[in-house]
Amino acid sequence: MQSYSTSFLTDSYLKYIGWTLHDKHRDVRLKCLKALKGLYGNQDLTSRLELFTSRFKDRMVSMVMDREYDVAVEAVRLLITEIIPKLQESGEISHLLTPYPSVSQSSICKFFVS
Repeated sequence: MQSYSTSFLTDSYLKYIGWTLHDKHRDVRLKCLKALKGLYGNQDLTSRLELFTSRFKDRMVSMVMDREYDVAVEAVRLLITEIIPKLQESGEISHLLTPYPSVSQSSICKFFVS
């Protein structure tokens, strides 16, 4: 996907990756998160992932509570190393946290930032 980013990093292809975040098999969810980590890690590609991020960030956040430990850990790694820093740069971090009103947003930010 990185090699042919102009072809594959479009909404028509990325939606399939987003759908695999909901797959019932843990291996599929885990490989999807690892693939996303590679895509988000490439600075040249992150601008093409903005629509994908806006559509699937709630799912990526909810995956930290996945019933499979390794999937949950990989979701946390993706959020901490790739997603949250980019949202902080753009000032969109509060949009990531609004679905969780019972949890203090400042405590979540402190957790992810530290």
